[in-house]
Amino acid sequence: MVYNERELLELVKNWVSLYLTERIDYDDSGNMIYAWYAPAWTAENEAKWIIMKYEYNENWKIIAKKFADWKAEFKYKRWEKETYTYL
Repeated sequence: MVYNERELLELVKNWVSLYLTERIDYDDSGNMIYAWYAPAWTAENEAKWIIMKYEYNENWKIIAKKFADWKAEFKYKRWEKETYTYL
């Protein structure tokens, strides 16, 4: 079976939702600022989260997704997001 890009993304999203917990932080305009991902059994206060920070251009189009300390590792705390460097 051949999937188009939209169908493939939907399949991946459904699979990921079974195994990962996702949390999103929005600004006052509804734009994503931070996204966190962790294994489904992770508690909110554990240091087992991947953190991504979104960067926008002047037209509010996403131009970058930056990882905390430039690492996609399940080792960060959600509530310490401001203490990390995003590269």
